[in-house]
Amino acid sequence: MNRVMIRLNKGKYEPEFRLLLVIFQLIFSGAGLYGFGMVADDTGRYGWLIPDVFVAFVIIGMVMGAVASALYIVDAHRE
Repeated sequence: MNRVMIRLNKGKYEPEFRLLLVIFQLIFSGAGLYGFGMVADDTGRYGWLIPDVFVAFVIIGMVMGAVASALYIVDAHRE
């Protein structure tokens, strides 16, 4: 993804390109929170595995957000 952004920016790298990972965080966290809210109310019907999968999506989103922010900080403050 960074290579495409660098190409579109005429060969110049910007640290803000790392923030595009937040889009994936939004997708995973949103799907996880929505899905967990839907199935956690009726665990008799869905069991416990399905809510756990949606919680895993939320955790994946949280990790993506932490990685995106850490990479941005490292790239933006090079000294």
